[in-house]
Amino acid sequence: MNAPLLPGLEPQILPPTASPYLVDRDRILRNLEDRAEQLRRQFSVDAARIILRYLETHGPTSGEVLTDAVKAAGIVPPPPMDDRAFGPIYMKLARLGVIEKVAPAQRMKGHGTSGGNVWGLVPKKVRPSAQKVATESTDCANLSLVTSAELGSFPNGGLVHCLLRRPSSDY
Repeated sequence: MNAPLLPGLEPQILPPTASPYLVDRDRILRNLEDRAEQLRRQFSVDAARIILRYLETHGPTSGEVLTDAVKAAGIVPPPPMDDRAFGPIYMKLARLGVIEKVAPAQRMKGHGTSGGNVWGLVPKKVRPSAQKVATESTDCANLSLVTSAELGSFPNGGLVHCLLRRPSSDY
């Protein structure tokens, strides 16, 4: 049994606020995404297509292996950017409910340190509905989340284009 609290010492429930760390992280991700798109048009969309295709083919994979696969497919960060330009793509796909972290991974490029992620596709039946992710663009209306194999039938890169072209404020 819990002891009664003294008058005036009741816990105060405060509304959640974003920590300064998360605010800074989201600002940096927006800046990275904007810069990459300024330097190489469609960078995010092209990279996301490769990431989704790779995950469909190979299953859960570490972020470093996915990044290397995207670069091997010819989608490289625009100079002077490096592999960190892929971070906003993973974050956006995860926040949209298309991919998820399935396990931690030791980093190959970080000399075996912790902090890497293994990414996997979210099962299609639990992905968010198109109403949740569609934008006002008529190209994006009435689309449901589909596999990357089906994306080719949609104009301008289809659903990946619609998802990734949403405002960066969605981070």
